[in-house]
Order: sequence, then structure tokens, then C-alpha cells
Amino acid sequence: MNLSVFQLFEVLHFLAENFIFSYMGLALFTFQNHIFSPIFIVGAFLAIFIGRASNIYPLSFLLNLGRRHKIKGNFQHMMMFAGTEQ
Repeated sequence: MNLSVFQLFEVLHFLAENFIFSYMGLALFTFQNHIFSPIFIVGAFLAIFIGRASNIYPLSFLLNLGRRHKIKGNFQHMMMFAGTEQ
């Protein structure tokens, strides 16, 4: 019972992710009035970078308080720059 629910959510996750990326890809090439703003793009990347750093490092510190096997600094940096998708 538990495994089938997990598999159902995995399928729903896969379908939703494919729909979103397909929709975004179609919108990118079919929308006529694109305005690419370099300031907005750089600002978005900075906001993402700051948001990831302000989540990963403090939360790793809090998790390490109660763990026997600590999350090492190298692994925290890897999560920061490479992503945390499993």
C-alpha cells in the first residue's frame, strides 16, 4: 500500500515537471514580445544565490547540532552550488 502511493506521487511528479518545462519551452519560442533585461537576470541570479546560501548553511549548522555524522563543509558547498535534488 505504501509503495503504491509513493509510486503514484513519483508519476505525478514526473508528469507535472514535464508539463511545466514543456510549457515554459513553448512559451519561450512562441511569445513574440520578449524583453530580455540583463539587470533583471543578474538580479534573479543574485537573489537565488543569496536565498540558497541563507538556507543551506544555517540549516546545515542546525542539523549538525543533533547529528552524530556531521554534514561536512565540502558537502554543504556542493549543495550550495550543485543543487539538492535527490
